[in-house]
Amino acid sequence: MRKPSSYSLSSQRFGLGFLLGLMVASSSLSCLSPTEEPVADFEANIDPLNPLTVHFDASATMSSVAISEYKWNFGDGSPCDASCKADPQPTTTYAKRSVYTITLTVVDLNFGESLPAAKTILIGNKAPQAVLSGPTRAFVDENVSFESQSTDEDGTIEFWEFRFGDEAPGAGPTRLQRPTANHTYTAVGEYTVQLTVIDNDKEESEPDSQQIRIIDEDTVPPTISVQTPSSGDILRGLVQIQATAEDNVDVILVEFLIDGVLQARDDTRGYSFVWDTRQEQNGSHVIRARAIDSSGNSADSRPVTVTVQNP
Repeated sequence: MRKPSSYSLSSQRFGLGFLLGLMVASSSLSCLSPTEEPVADFEANIDPLNPLTVHFDASATMSSVAISEYKWNFGDGSPCDASCKADPQPTTTYAKRSVYTITLTVVDLNFGESLPAAKTILIGNKAPQAVLSGPTRAFVDENVSFESQSTDEDGTIEFWEFRFGDEAPGAGPTRLQRPTANHTYTAVGEYTVQLTVIDNDKEESEPDSQQIRIIDEDTVPPTISVQTPSSGDILRGLVQIQATAEDNVDVILVEFLIDGVLQARDDTRGYSFVWDTRQEQNGSHVIRARAIDSSGNSADSRPVTVTVQNP
């Protein structure tokens, strides 16, 4: 492959601004033959914070020598001045939401102008935001429901695309025209569920995702024990009752009972409640704790017998 010829450029002849433009344009050199005209290409990236502002990038343009001029037409009638024509990465802000056709023609030092490259894009549309809601745990063969709470600030959502994480390799998403989806998993495992929404301007959201754990039917009860107080303790005033509970899946609730009567419930690990012994008669009392798991299995702790002795 022949290397492109090298050139010695004088700032007196061409001007400092022109030479700086060539330095930026040097990133556009490619493996084209030195006898081929340049090929214009560009990307248009809409600013995520201001959908009327677009960042253009002509780095994909191919030329065997440096590009001397970028002739941008932004499709809104705005002029491309000298600084614009020297810039392979201009930014422009449009006045209103609309569909625009942007074209780029480039000029190199040897072979003149390229053919124009054109892209037609919707500018000013705010992409919808996907929000996925659903359970984090379910059983094999259970009908699991997922729901979209997605929004579109400047339009409406037309399609909801769900991926449930157990699709066959190469399979596409499940596209629906409603914000809810049902799915049944046939194997134990951890799966990533993903939601993408498409608005009425055919623009996609970034995906939202969550994990779901699929388990076999759970028949194993949790285990629980009262940590404090201990059997034989003498109690007065306000006393904190603490319990420890474990389960093969998850403990969702612990109940505290005094003499068989429910006193309190706690669903936060470190399960406890404060017992006001002043509301009880002095004498012997039995404390128990009960753990309940997500499948409804339950178990009681061993009884803890204490003596209440208030003045």
